[in-house]
Amino acid sequence: MIDGLVLYWTFAGLFGLATIGFLGWSFQHPSGRRRYGLAVAGACLVMAVANTMMANEILTTTADGAAYPHARFLGYFVSFTVVSWLLGAIAGASRNLTVLLILAVNALPGSVLASWNLPEPAATVASVLVFVSIVIAAALLVGPIDRAATRVSGERRLLYGKLRNLSVTVWIVLPIVGVMSEQNLAILTSFAGIFMGTYLDLILFVGVGALVLRSPTALDQLAGRDGNERSVSPDRTSGRVDSDFEIGSAGDD
Repeated sequence: MIDGLVLYWTFAGLFGLATIGFLGWSFQHPSGRRRYGLAVAGACLVMAVANTMMANEILTTTADGAAYPHARFLGYFVSFTVVSWLLGAIAGASRNLTVLLILAVNALPGSVLASWNLPEPAATVASVLVFVSIVIAAALLVGPIDRAATRVSGERRLLYGKLRNLSVTVWIVLPIVGVMSEQNLAILTSFAGIFMGTYLDLILFVGVGALVLRSPTALDQLAGRDGNERSVSPDRTSGRVDSDFEIGSAGDD
């Protein structure tokens, strides 16, 4: 049977290839698009480094026969931030909304990390916070940030919808795999847990990169090179509190 550490090496190589591919794409395009390609490449690079660290058992601890690879979370905190920033930018969300999304999404790995290292009952509370953070992140993505996306161009709105659906799906499934892993209920073997968790990581970050880089028109509009944006309502330029936080559909603006 393939050793779990070999899996980490395999996925480190796949993330490395994705990094090279996204870098190559980025430098073939104008600077306005390049920053988004570089952001995606950076996320994949960090995950490649994290998997390399796990393959070498750096920052990995053991308890009750189960391995706890803490290096994974170094990758998550950086890469999840990149994905959240992209979602907010493409949707045209306010800075406050984007920061809230980044905090909510990073609360997911943060809560898992806390549940691994805190004594009871704090560990149980941290485990509950994992699912609370998912609910908050999903609510932001289908609520105020989604409403913000109705005010940008059709290409950006379409790209946001694809990225939102991919991200929410992976962020919901990841904790389920975590609960079934050897660190918790031990329903999955060490090999199965590593494979499923890291495969989901690959789907998320490579999927986000592929969707973003295959949407040049949306990136051009996001970079300000195309004036084909919807006009901003007068209320949004008069100093009112950002109506992204208002309850109701975008048509109420």
